[in-house]
Amino acid sequence: VAFSEDGRRLATAGADGTARIWDLGSGDLLRTLSGHAGPVLSVAFSPDGARLATTSVDRTAKLWNTQTGQVLRTLLGHTAPVNSVVFSPDGTQLATASADGTAQINELNSVTALFERALERITRPMTPRECEQYLRGEACLTVGN
Repeated sequence: VAFSEDGRRLATAGADGTARIWDLGSGDLLRTLSGHAGPVLSVAFSPDGARLATTSVDRTAKLWNTQTGQVLRTLLGHTAPVNSVVFSPDGTQLATASADGTAQINELNSVTALFERALERITRPMTPRECEQYLRGEACLTVGN
């Protein structure tokens, strides 16, 4: 479950493959988000409340428009269920962690998103040298189990 930043809405993850957004004042169901091929494991509101991120046993994370209920983006790359998700404080990045022992940080602005899609074609982890060479000083995140 996750509260929106303003405290007016609650998002819940469902074993039926959906996420739901609730109005806390009235208790009304505002929106049901359907699109995952398995149970939803984690939900997170963006800082501005305009987007909701969900993760699932289907090995994906999805980014949703909270007003329309439409999928804005599906994030691929994990090889096992995606257990958790969190937005950066400024809402420009989305971090996911998976049962495959990896974490991913996804840039959500359009220019970096194109670069990210190209990186999805990489089939092995980058070496520290490659990380420095290609990311030019940007931080690399290394995880393991």
